[in-house]
Amino acid sequence: MSLTAKWQATPHLLVSSITAYNDIKSDNVLDFDNTYLNQAVLEAPYRTKAFSQEVTLTTDFDGIADFAGGVFYYDVTNCACNLKLTFQPSTIVTSYDQHTAVHSLAGFGELTLRPTPRLQLIGGLRYTDERKHNYGVSRVPAFTNDRRDRFSNVSARVSARYTLNDDDANVYVTYSTGFKSGAYPSLSPTTPVTRPEKIRALEGGLKMPLAQGRILLTAAAFHYNYTDIQLSSLDINTATSSLQNAGKAKVSGAELSVSGKIGSRLTLNSGISWMPEAKYTEYLNAAIVRPNAAGTSLENAFVNLSGTRLVRAPEVTVNLGANYTTPLLGGEASFSANYYYSSRVVLAASGRLAQKPYHTLDLRVAFTPERSPVELSVYATNVTNTYYANGGQSSSAADSFYSARPREIGFGARVRL
Repeated sequence: MSLTAKWQATPHLLVSSITAYNDIKSDNVLDFDNTYLNQAVLEAPYRTKAFSQEVTLTTDFDGIADFAGGVFYYDVTNCACNLKLTFQPSTIVTSYDQHTAVHSLAGFGELTLRPTPRLQLIGGLRYTDERKHNYGVSRVPAFTNDRRDRFSNVSARVSARYTLNDDDANVYVTYSTGFKSGAYPSLSPTTPVTRPEKIRALEGGLKMPLAQGRILLTAAAFHYNYTDIQLSSLDINTATSSLQNAGKAKVSGAELSVSGKIGSRLTLNSGISWMPEAKYTEYLNAAIVRPNAAGTSLENAFVNLSGTRLVRAPEVTVNLGANYTTPLLGGEASFSANYYYSSRVVLAASGRLAQKPYHTLDLRVAFTPERSPVELSVYATNVTNTYYANGGQSSSAADSFYSARPREIGFGARVRL
C-alpha cells in the first residue's frame, strides 16, 4: 500500500511525500531435479517486509533557475526460513534459515538552468548510504553466519535540452552514473561479499510532435558501461543460488517510437529497439552449469565468458498497438490489438539456455453503456498460443525452462468512479 501527499507551501514551492509499505509471503515448492521422477524437492518459503519514505521539495519560479531535492529512506527485511532441499525420500542436502536486513538513506538534489528560452541545462547529485546485515543458521551443513557491511556512493547526472520550435520539438543529451550496492552471494560466511555494481550511461535523442501535435516521434541512441555487474549463478549440488561479479559489460543501441491519433477514433503506437552490442567485455572465472565430459549429466564449471552476449538482452524487439473506438448500441465500444516480437534471448550466461525468436498477439474488445461507469470486456492473450520461455534453470539431471502463459481467453468488468 502507498500514500501520497502534496502541500503547496508557497506559490513557488511544492512539498511532496510518498510513503509505502509491503508485506509479502510466499511458499514455493520446486521440482529441482527437472524430471518426471520425484527425486529432488526444494521447499523455499519467503517473507519480505519493506517500508519506504520519500520527501521532495520542488520549486517553480518560471525563470532562469529551479531546484528539486529531497531525502529517501528504505528499510527492508527478508527471511528465507526453513529453506530445504530434500533428495527423496528423506535425505536432506541443504537446510537453513537466512535473514537479511537493509537500511538505506539517500539525499539528492538537482538544479535546472535556463540561460535562453530554448536551452535547458540540468545537473544533479545523489548520495546513498546503505547498511546491510546478513544472519543465518544452516543445519545441513552445520554453521552460522553473522555479517554486517556498509556501502556508500555518489551518483551524478548532467543533461542539456534544446527546443527546436514552438511545437516543443527538442533534442537532448544526458550523461549519468548509477550504483547498486554490494550483496551477500550466499549464506556461507566464507564467501566474499559482491562488490557494488556501477554504470556510466550516455544517451542522446530527439522528441518531435507531428501533425499539429497529434503524433509524437521519439528517437534515442544509448551507450552503457557496466563495471562489477552482478549476476546470479546456481550450484546444482546444493540447489543454492549465489551472486558473483562479472567484471565489465557494454551495451549500445537505439530506439524509435511513434504514437498518436489518426482521426478522432483510431490511436496507434509502435516502437522498435535495436541493441547490436550487449556483451560481457570481461567475465573471467564465470560459474556455469554444463554437460560433463561423458555427456551423462550436468556439472558446475568455471570458464571465461568474456565477449559473450548479456543475459536477457535481445538484439531486436518490436511492439505495435492499435485501439479503435466507435459508438455502438447507445454506448461506446473499443477494439484493441497489441503485437510483440523479440529476437533470440539468452537465458543463462553460458549461452546454453536460450529462447529462439518469438512473437505474441493480444486482442481486447470492450463496451461501456451510455452514462454508465461500468466497462465490460472480453480479451484473448497470446492468441497464437506461442510457446516461449521467460526463464530457465539446470540441475544435475537436466535443463528446464519456465514457460510463459499460453493462450488465455477471459471476461472482465471495470467500474470507473
